[in-house]
Amino acid sequence: MKILQMRWYKRKNTQENTKKIVLVEFFTYHSECLYSQLLFLKDSGYKITLVCHVKLQAIVENFNLNIKCLFFDFDKISALFKFRNYLIKNKVTIVILNTAQGSKALKFFLLPFPRFISFYGIIHDTEKILKSKGQKIICQKLKSYYSLAEYIYRPEIKHLTSQYFETAFYPPYPLLKIDKKTDEIWVTIPGAIEYCRRDYEFLLTLARHPALSKTVKFVLLGNYRKREEGKIFIAKIINLKLENRFIYFDSFIDDGLFHSYIVASDFLFPLIHPNTPDAQSYLKYKISGMFPFSQAYSKTMLCHTLFADIKNFNYPILFYNSIDNIIPLINERNRNTDRFIIDFEINRQHYLSILQ
Repeated sequence: MKILQMRWYKRKNTQENTKKIVLVEFFTYHSECLYSQLLFLKDSGYKITLVCHVKLQAIVENFNLNIKCLFFDFDKISALFKFRNYLIKNKVTIVILNTAQGSKALKFFLLPFPRFISFYGIIHDTEKILKSKGQKIICQKLKSYYSLAEYIYRPEIKHLTSQYFETAFYPPYPLLKIDKKTDEIWVTIPGAIEYCRRDYEFLLTLARHPALSKTVKFVLLGNYRKREEGKIFIAKIINLKLENRFIYFDSFIDDGLFHSYIVASDFLFPLIHPNTPDAQSYLKYKISGMFPFSQAYSKTMLCHTLFADIKNFNYPILFYNSIDNIIPLINERNRNTDRFIIDFEINRQHYLSILQ
């Protein structure tokens, strides 16, 4: 009888441990992917600990999900050792890396770990699997990996399974009052100004085109001072006397204000064209951060016809291939009128499928 009780106790503890999950973000970015995963896990009965870089503390504390949060300064190598010791001491069996790529993930996986810990993670740029030696080392430690859209190519790796899910679920931020006139048409470009990601010269040509309605404004939804390219671009706007065409920001935009501007926008504008340096990556290996915003808020994206033939590119979209045919779309506030619904339950099941 005593032996039977011991066996039952061990099985019970194993079941409890499999429900104990740590979701970790080593870097100061990709925080927009955390909330969806926390919802999936919370709704599935997992006991979650969220571990983040200390610089993300203010962001994740606004999630209000009543989960345990720990913060480390992962810029220090000692924090990786402390985190490893935490996992072993607490007998955590499942660890999910919100960013399973990059230098910090590589250094982490060079540490020894007991076999009872299974690692999973998001690979935000699946091309790294094909080209990066460091990524191959990371993948050797993963049991399975995720990508962030159905259309992204997920390379076959012998020991790895993969799955996609979409992160278009965000905290219910209170909408702030935005000063927008009723006749204004807002075309929004979220994120830092980076020429490798977007064709800002096209944007300047469009902004000064005489056929573009005077009611159109372009919202540069990011701190332009964050990068030198941003300062250069704003200087161009001023030199061309186009300030009345743009709304831009010179400091950090908190999440509540950021999402309020997205909701107030008429269009989202990826600005990815054939001459954009990262264009091929966005066509096959990674998504733009604005793609989930378009799903979450059913906001029509204005996309170049580069994306028109991509299978499973499931977003609310209108396509253009020149200045001449994008201007009528904007002036007339043409939109993809289909109500876009992102299915939480399907994405939850996709997320859980490789954990179970």
